[in-house]
Amino acid sequence: MIRCAWKYLRFSPSRSLLIVSSVALGTVLMTFLCSVYRGVSDGTLDYILQNRCDLWVLQENATNIVRGSSILPAKQSRILSDLPGVGSLSPLLLFLSVVRTPTSEGTVYLVGYDLRKPQGGPPRVVKGRALARDYEIVLDDCFAAKHGILPGDTVICNRQKLEVVGLSEGTNAFVI
Repeated sequence: MIRCAWKYLRFSPSRSLLIVSSVALGTVLMTFLCSVYRGVSDGTLDYILQNRCDLWVLQENATNIVRGSSILPAKQSRILSDLPGVGSLSPLLLFLSVVRTPTSEGTVYLVGYDLRKPQGGPPRVVKGRALARDYEIVLDDCFAAKHGILPGDTVICNRQKLEVVGLSEGTNAFVI
């Protein structure tokens, strides 16, 4: 077998180089894709684990909190809150959106949550503060650095002007 390979290498070096290069490129691409997948998976899991929730409830047949949609009627939240052992409930709204500045724009995964509840907000605010009222936004620190955004700046998201009041850490998986 080895003898046959050496013979092939000697008589067709360009084909051999092409085959070896193709296999190497395929390996590099697969490693890259696996790394991206792992980063997004770990980042999403970090967000879920850091929000101090014992249970996430989705509608029937919803299999993915990040890529899918799940809407529960208000009646369901009343039923869930009456269950023994349930201390609190907090609704979340998760969706992709575009954040625009005067000089750039970028896609982010936004998380809307009830400010009166302890769950749902950014895990760690490293600059500025957490949300306190409507028309405010906390952005990921890596996203903000990429687009030159600082606390106090104004961005546009879904045709709404929002004041950047803080930068969070550990939420970069949601930046696309």
